[in-house]
Amino acid sequence: MIVDLPWPNKLLWPNGSEGSRAAKAAAKRKARNDASWLAIQARKKHGLPEYGEGPIPVKLIVYAKPKGPLPDRDNCIAAVKVQLDAIAEQIGVNDRRFAAPVVEFGTPRNGRIEVIL
Repeated sequence: MIVDLPWPNKLLWPNGSEGSRAAKAAAKRKARNDASWLAIQARKKHGLPEYGEGPIPVKLIVYAKPKGPLPDRDNCIAAVKVQLDAIAEQIGVNDRRFAAPVVEFGTPRNGRIEVIL
């Protein structure tokens, strides 16, 4: 299953994400709601995969923003944590089953992240 996420809000990135607690909470809420909706759409399009037992492999393909340096892989994972939680909920699994995400960088640089399960 592929869930195509928008670029995470700057408040969700661990480096340099300054903002009030309320602003961060609002950004997390929006990211979770967006990811839930996108996971529902992906599930409708592709069907619900059978994951069986054991860890579920996760790959993030990061299409960075057009300008600026590529983000660190570990920061990419941290920035989409709340979205991964929402996706897990929508496919009916505990996010504990997700294996450590593999991060790849793709082109074009258009500011989005694909989650492949």
